[in-house]
Order: sequence, then structure tokens, then C-alpha cells
Amino acid sequence: MTSGKQLPPEIAGFDPRSKVSHVALAAFNRICRDWQCTDDESLKLLGGLGLIDMIRIQGKADHLEPFTLTDEQLYRIKCLVEIYRALANTLSSLNQMRRELRRSWPGTPFIGKSPLHHMTNTGSRGIVQTTRAIVGVAPEPPTSVSERPPANRVTQTKRQERA
Repeated sequence: MTSGKQLPPEIAGFDPRSKVSHVALAAFNRICRDWQCTDDESLKLLGGLGLIDMIRIQGKADHLEPFTLTDEQLYRIKCLVEIYRALANTLSSLNQMRRELRRSWPGTPFIGKSPLHHMTNTGSRGIVQTTRAIVGVAPEPPTSVSERPPANRVTQTKRQERA
């Protein structure tokens, strides 16, 4: 789009949301391939999508049929793209990028876990925290996507209300 590339004619007639979903899914697939994510990691990065749902979406993308991703899925992909760009600008190879994402990082928010582990095990909140840690800032979420508090914080709040 900004690079001057044209969308395939089959996609050009889709509604704007379907166009964005096609481009975002292509970017997501490239990132997962370059990071050598397992199927489980890929599904978790996209928001806990089930394998059957992912196969259905991928089939529509492969056959150039319209589909739409949710606001949260698009936001997650946007964050992953920002992480990918930041790492690509600071590291000289995909191997270094993969190593960096899978090595243990000290300090908050990782506390000895890898960025990829943090993102796949703490949902949207973990992806946003990882984006902030690597990029310095996270993109603004759409109004329908919010950072959900961790479960233990909610439990602590309920306990405090009871007291």
C-alpha cells in the first residue's frame, strides 16, 4: 500500500476490513515463519484461536475469499509487527532475532522468561508489555481492545472489597 504494491485483483474489491485482515494475516504468517513459532505458539499469539478456526481463516486467505480478523487480533498483529521491526533494525540476522526472543530476560515484565514465552502465556497484556520492553512504546489499542488485568489482581481486588 505505502510501498506502492498493488493488492491482488481478487482482494481489491473486498471491503476495507477484509483487505486489512488479508494483509495482517500475511504479516503474521511471515513473522511466525521467521521466528519459527510452533502451531501452539502461533495460535496463542493470535489470541487463543483454535486450530480449526485458524485452518478455516487460512483457507479463506489462501483461496482469496473475504474474511475478517477481530480488533484484538489486528491489534496483536500490529504489536508483533512493531516488535519484528525493532528487532530487525537492531539485530543482523533472523537467527539472532529467534535467539533473542527465546532467551531468558531478567527484570520486569519477563522475570527470567523469554519474550516469546511471556507473550504466549499472558495474552494481550503480555504482547503489549513485550512491545513496550522491546520497542519502547506500544501502539494505541482500538477502543474495543483493553489491557485486561491479570487474574490474581482481580482476585486481590475482590478480597479487599470483602474486607
